[in-house]
Amino acid sequence: NLIDDGATIRILDWEYAATGDPFFDLGTFAVNQGFTPAQRKRLLAAYLGAASESDLARLDKFCVVSDLREGFWGLAQAVLSRIDFDFIGYADRHLKRALKTWNGKQK
Repeated sequence: NLIDDGATIRILDWEYAATGDPFFDLGTFAVNQGFTPAQRKRLLAAYLGAASESDLARLDKFCVVSDLREGFWGLAQAVLSRIDFDFIGYADRHLKRALKTWNGKQK
């Protein structure tokens, strides 16, 4: 969900609109696109007009939060859903990526 008014592009997640931090949507977008740190910086610069170190650190944290949410959602679906889908594998991919992202930032 992208809105382009000709001057600014806004990313909106209609499921969570008005209930969360905009960095959650930015983090979800960045992590699911596999953005590098340089690409994350460009994303913030485009979205906020600048990319401060504190904003970059906040974005990185929300990338982890996004993957944790997806991972735990997958675990819940593995127990609750009747859909024939590898929810455990889905959860595993997201939780491993969350750990990798987190550990990469802790050096």
